[in-house]
Amino acid sequence: MAETVTLTDARTRLGNLVAKSHHGGEIITITQHGTPVAAIVPYEVLEYFRRREDEADVALAEQILAEDDKTVPHDEVAKLLGEV
Repeated sequence: MAETVTLTDARTRLGNLVAKSHHGGEIITITQHGTPVAAIVPYEVLEYFRRREDEADVALAEQILAEDDKTVPHDEVAKLLGEV
């Protein structure tokens, strides 16, 4: 079950919200002035998305290397990966 709480509420209930996420697998959305700004998610969910991001980065690098067999300057790769 997903829960949405205000930032003010999250501050006072952080321990409980973390426990709900960790033990119950819940995703808690935190809002500020009615806009979602952050989330508390089970750590496994974060790790899943980190792995997916790493896989996408590797796939992009392999695609770039296979395209022309040319050297790609670091700043170009960083730009493609959104690091610049």
